[in-house]
Amino acid sequence: MARKRKPKRRRRPPRTEETRSPTRALFESRWGWPCGIRRVTLIAGAVFANSVHGDFVWDDRMLILKDPAVQSLSNVDRFFTEDFFVRQENELGYGYYRPIVKTSYALDYAFWGRNPFGYHLTNVFLHACCAMLVVLLLGQLGLSRGASLVAGLIFAVHPIHTENVAWIAGRTDLLAFLFTCLSLMLYLAATQTRPSGGTDHRVSDATWRAVVFVLSLACFALAMLAKEMSVVLVPWIICVELFVRRKGIVPSALAATPHGLIVVGYLLVRMLVIRVPMPGQPGVHSVAGAAVSAGQLVARYLGWMTGVRELNAYVQNPYVTGISDPRFLGAAALLAALA
Repeated sequence: MARKRKPKRRRRPPRTEETRSPTRALFESRWGWPCGIRRVTLIAGAVFANSVHGDFVWDDRMLILKDPAVQSLSNVDRFFTEDFFVRQENELGYGYYRPIVKTSYALDYAFWGRNPFGYHLTNVFLHACCAMLVVLLLGQLGLSRGASLVAGLIFAVHPIHTENVAWIAGRTDLLAFLFTCLSLMLYLAATQTRPSGGTDHRVSDATWRAVVFVLSLACFALAMLAKEMSVVLVPWIICVELFVRRKGIVPSALAATPHGLIVVGYLLVRMLVIRVPMPGQPGVHSVAGAAVSAGQLVARYLGWMTGVRELNAYVQNPYVTGISDPRFLGAAALLAALA
């Protein structure tokens, strides 16, 4: 008598999709990403919302209350031909050239007059926009949505931004970062590699890329007119090309050349045409002194960002005396190790 064969058990097909955690699935869902961006933006505004009840302090009074030019939009053209600060005792300038910031003060004065509430509200709004751009930029650089949202949240609530947000005169950094970030995002959009194939749209695509690239240069120019520190965009682009897109040093440097030319044009116009000099004092407060002190300065700010303490609006950064100074050697060793 033949033995009955047992029916074969059907094997389940192997899983082709990677098992995702609920948190990751939330971040990568279509509705979770924009919802997360909105929340980071709202949190950035809520954290510093108490600053809107502040008054004009320190440089705010000189820049807004004691500067008649800021109190009329008809004087906007003057902001591009004069020093950021106005001395009451003489006509000597401080050596700062930030016409975009001054224009923003004039716009605030047109709406709010001498009421500090509106000026503080503008700062909070700008900080919220910066936090949103951080999330979008990191996502554009290839970070996961979850990592981008977490990084944006840390940026939104970090106390190191208190000076820039709560102090009206700190708006220089807010506007500089806003336009610098926009410029980098537009640069990435204009230079990203697109998959080939499909309908041939090379002419229209080239035109679109050219327009976006020009907008990137325009935003960088606005950033430089907000604060000189926006020059960091040039090494940012080089680092993106080197470490993210894995290009060589020469192609990376060439990629940053157009933005570098914006810096050259800015310096020529400022120094030779408008004649607003760089801020500086003789002795250790020279350009050379600032250059050798840059390493220690970066190390100090990294310390403040990771171990928040001793934050002060008027922190005095000690100048390094030379390359043999132990502070220069220590900071160089630390930055080299981090690199």
